[in-house]
Amino acid sequence: MDRAVQQSDATPQQSRALLLMLTAIGIAPITDITDYIPKIQGRLRLAGYPINEASRSDEIFISPDGVRIENSIEWHFQNSGRNFSIRVSASRFVIETTDYQGFEDFTNKVREILAILHEVLGVMGVQGIGLRYVNLVQPRAGETFRTYLHDRLSGLDDDFLELSESMFSAAFVGKTDEGQLSIRIHEAPLPTDGAELMRLQVPADLATNMMIDGDNLFIPGLRYRLLDLDHRSAVISEDFAVPRILTALERLHETIGRAFESSLKAGAYAKWSASMREG
Repeated sequence: MDRAVQQSDATPQQSRALLLMLTAIGIAPITDITDYIPKIQGRLRLAGYPINEASRSDEIFISPDGVRIENSIEWHFQNSGRNFSIRVSASRFVIETTDYQGFEDFTNKVREILAILHEVLGVMGVQGIGLRYVNLVQPRAGETFRTYLHDRLSGLDDDFLELSESMFSAAFVGKTDEGQLSIRIHEAPLPTDGAELMRLQVPADLATNMMIDGDNLFIPGLRYRLLDLDHRSAVISEDFAVPRILTALERLHETIGRAFESSLKAGAYAKWSASMREG
């Protein structure tokens, strides 16, 4: 294994500051998917995902005839701890976790889940694959965001500008051999009327209903930012070959590992992990 992969394996997935990671796999639309949900629920229940919920959301469909928005149903299948979830809709699968135990462990679960979904649905093709990591950055006493984040992701110097409060966000987007890499910094809006930042807010587009382990990660009252790493491949395939999907995820993962390293100050990861252990 090359050095870049070794480093990426030692970065985002082992950090207790990793709030959530997911893979999203676009599929050729299955318009009658509702008919298959009972069988999917039965298979996933036996595989360790007994919780079944449904929600409605707007989905965007792009075709030669143009773009249309449809209100669709998304089914959520979760484990009993509500920290691992499979979201199924007519046009994509999303597999996500807030209890990340490493990339190999995650892909083993993905392999099993995709095999079940493919067996039940007979999926006809792949229309894009994505991998995303969302990390919490919350400086402790005597620290700033510059303690951890690279200068280009830290914003301006509040002390130099004599600012009592500020809010910063940033976005970097670049093309890769696989597709598109996005690095984003999210910061919660400043509280008003003397209120404190008491709740952890994940990016709204994640639409997760899993349990976020805030007690061990988030300290109420302290400012925080989210380091959001998203690597997407626009690959389109007429078949649904699970081994090829996993290979694509490995390539996306390698680049995300390097992006994670590039986003942090030298030595920040060790300090970050230590501060998390100290709480």
